[in-house]
Amino acid sequence: CCQEGERFDLAFEWSSPLSWRGRFFRLHGLRKEQGMATFLYASLLRQLGHQGLQDLLGISPGSTPLPPDSEAATAALAAAVTQLRQAAGVYDHLGEVMLPPLFATLKGDRPAEIMAPLSRVMCQVCLAEAQALTTFRASQRAGSSGPLLAALHAGAAELYEKAAKIIRDYIGDYAIASDRLRRYTAIGSSLSTARAHKVLASELLAKSEAGQAERACLEAQQLLGVCMSAADVDGTWRDVLQQELADVQRIKKPIESDRLIVYCQPLPREASQLPAAKVLVSPVPYQLEKISSTTAELAMQA
Repeated sequence: CCQEGERFDLAFEWSSPLSWRGRFFRLHGLRKEQGMATFLYASLLRQLGHQGLQDLLGISPGSTPLPPDSEAATAALAAAVTQLRQAAGVYDHLGEVMLPPLFATLKGDRPAEIMAPLSRVMCQVCLAEAQALTTFRASQRAGSSGPLLAALHAGAAELYEKAAKIIRDYIGDYAIASDRLRRYTAIGSSLSTARAHKVLASELLAKSEAGQAERACLEAQQLLGVCMSAADVDGTWRDVLQQELADVQRIKKPIESDRLIVYCQPLPREASQLPAAKVLVSPVPYQLEKISSTTAELAMQA
C-alpha cells in the first residue's frame, strides 16, 4: 500500500553536487522528489546566508563593504545568522523526520542528498557557520573578553566536529559526502580552534603569561598548517588561511619579544587548555505543510 500522496509510477532526475558531480540519478515516487526539493530549499537558505555575508564584507561583485559598527552591518549579520539557522532547521527536519522512512525504498545508486545522515551533517555545518558569525559579531563588541570569544570559537569547532563525526560514522556504509565536504568540515574545526587559541594569546599576555601566550600562537599556527594541507589546491580556502596565518604571526611577533626581553619566561611545552565550548545557536524549527493525496494529484495534472 502506498503512502498518502505517493506515486511510484512517477520518476524524477536529480544531480548530486555533494556526491558525484556530472551525474544524474533517477528517483521514483513523490516522497523522494519532495525530499530532494526540500534539501534544495535548505541549500538555497544557506546560500542566501553566505550571500548576505559576502555583501556585508564587500566581496560580492559590485558590492561595497559596510562600516563594521553601522546599523546596516549589524542587521545584515543578524539576517545571515538567521538564514543559516533556518537552513539548519530544514536540514534537521529532513534528517530526523522526512528522509529516514524512505531508506527502505532506496535501491541501487542514490544521490547523497536523499540520505538522512547527510542532512544531519549539513544541519551541523549550518549551525557551525552561524556560530562563527555570532562569534564575529561578539568580537566587534567592546565588552567581549578573550575567554568568551575563545569559548565561542570552540563552540563552532565542536559543531564542525559533530558534522565530521557523522561523516566518519557512515563512511563505511556508503559515501554520503564528497571529498570537498569532508575537507571543509575538517578545516572548519581546526580553523575555529586556531582562532580560539589566537584570541586567548592576547588575554594571556595581558596577564603577563608571555610564555603561554606565545605557545597559544604556535598552537594556532600548527592547526592552520593542518588546514592548509586539507585545503590542497583550493585557492579560495588557501587565501583565507594565508590571511589567518599572517594575523597570527602579527600577534606572535611582539609576544615573542616580550617573552624573551621583558618577562624572561620559558616557552611551555603545551598550550593552555581552551575554555569550555559555548554554543549560542540552534536550528529554527521547520514544519512542512501537509499535502493531501488529492492536492498532489491535481498538482501533477496542472
